[in-house]
Amino acid sequence: MSQKFFLQLAGVLLLGLIVAGCGVKARVDIHVEPVVIGEEYVVDPQTGAMTFEQEGVRITVKPLDAADLLEVTDDEDINPYIDVSFWRYVQPLYTVFDVNIHNTRDSRVVVDSHAVLIDENGEQYASLPYEYFKDVYSAAEREYTDVVRYPYRRPYYYGYRPYRYGYSYPYRNAYQPRYVRRVSNEMAQYYRLVARETVFDSAKLFSGAKRGGLLVFEKLGEDATDMRLIIPEVVIYNGKRKHKVNFEFHFRQRVSVKE
Repeated sequence: MSQKFFLQLAGVLLLGLIVAGCGVKARVDIHVEPVVIGEEYVVDPQTGAMTFEQEGVRITVKPLDAADLLEVTDDEDINPYIDVSFWRYVQPLYTVFDVNIHNTRDSRVVVDSHAVLIDENGEQYASLPYEYFKDVYSAAEREYTDVVRYPYRRPYYYGYRPYRYGYSYPYRNAYQPRYVRRVSNEMAQYYRLVARETVFDSAKLFSGAKRGGLLVFEKLGEDATDMRLIIPEVVIYNGKRKHKVNFEFHFRQRVSVKE
């Protein structure tokens, strides 16, 4: 009986070593695809990026899956947008789009930092600003920071990485964290730095200028299918006069179940 137990234990340890030695794998179960709603929309068939241009402002939006998000950082342990499981599978913690804006006009253009995502049920989400990540991964005087799950359930304390937080700023209910993990302040600093460098911020683009970044939203449920991404109130200057235009992109979420 004792020999059998030790053989089983050795097998578990060996499995753990094999898992630890394996590289990180991006398990892509959720795919977001562009939906063309007019001839003015151009889709890159290789990358899935969609481009729409009006009045000399060209905006390209690309939905990012787990594999794309994994490439945001060289080290997956400092990536605030993914969760790596014990089996080294990657799951996105948010619904994320890469956005690139190019001003081809002779005058300047100003783009606000907030975009809006609307699903087929009318649920509306605002893109999460850097201040959200700064708040979630705020520094504390003690060595570890515990963030309370809401609504409360038994917390997950395996590993020292954050899981995800529900955040619906400025739409839906006020911000409240929904999950918990124990996060070291040193790691929180890396998360904030990565978010600071990657989240799209408001842009003032002069003629010929380009600006890009990530539009990060609360992760949509698997039952969500059609969605609209709106970049509102892009301000176009023409001398002393100015006017605003909206950019709208349509996408469809497909969930594949792996056996």
